[in-house]
Amino acid sequence: GAPRPICGVLHPGDEDWISYYAEDEAFETDINDFQFWSFSNNVRVCAFAECDAGTTNAPCYNGGSVAVGPNGEPGCCWQGVFNDLAYFSMNLECDGTNEDQGWVRIRIDNPSDIDCAPYGLLDYGY
Repeated sequence: GAPRPICGVLHPGDEDWISYYAEDEAFETDINDFQFWSFSNNVRVCAFAECDAGTTNAPCYNGGSVAVGPNGEPGCCWQGVFNDLAYFSMNLECDGTNEDQGWVRIRIDNPSDIDCAPYGLLDYGY
């Protein structure tokens, strides 16, 4: 089933983390999709990938910039004011194996240090 929406409010210095396991299924694409909204605040959304087998460079789409997670995982970040529902995606292509599966960890933070920055991660998954 689809994941449930996650809503939160960031204060200066806050970071929220969400993780899920992305499992390769027959006839499915290996693209992780995210839909995000931040109600007039400059917020950053990053997703980092860790394959079960092989490695990934986690190609970024929809204006994402290449990023590195806290444990060296490859990933993508999107930053801006997302007044409309924004759509982001990142590939989970695990090199050296046909099984493209592993952990995806999402970090949402408040780089502008604006107090009370509400957001909604309305859809995410593989």
